[in-house]
Amino acid sequence: MPTIQQRMFKLKELLWIRMGPGSATIPRNVQSISLRLARQIDGGHRGPKKFIREILPRIKYRNPWLPIKVDRNAPNHEAAFMTVTFTPSAKRDPTRIEMKYKPESEIWSQLADVVRAQTIAPSEVELEETEEIRKRNEHSRVVREAQLAVNAKLKREKELLEAAKQQTAAVMQAEQGA
Repeated sequence: MPTIQQRMFKLKELLWIRMGPGSATIPRNVQSISLRLARQIDGGHRGPKKFIREILPRIKYRNPWLPIKVDRNAPNHEAAFMTVTFTPSAKRDPTRIEMKYKPESEIWSQLADVVRAQTIAPSEVELEETEEIRKRNEHSRVVREAQLAVNAKLKREKELLEAAKQQTAAVMQAEQGA
């Protein structure tokens, strides 16, 4: 069972949702965002799918009031697009952003330009926590590699011991048979 410290560290790993591309506030004149794409990444749907997986959670985290609808039932040959709807007071028509064959960073930059999003810079605490996570992951990697080396050595010793036992048994059988 994991300790409380291990659980807290796992929670700290959720820090990715608070910083990075998509970590921005969207003005209240945006009424909703809807996306349409295919389930498979074939036919130019890789960028939109990565946008939904990596950037959209950050947008939703920073803007919980914003309704976002995702439709993943489009056929692969159809276009992947995002529609941004504004409030009536904004006096702007809905904007359609084409996403097919575009990387997630380009999709985000187009959305940020359309809605005039305000990027949120990470705080010092968040940067320190990110560095702590990086150091801990590096330490875990070093410990894991050392344990793999120990396990490989033990396995090799066990194989050598088994081979020696078999060889001894064969010699004993040969002596008894002669």
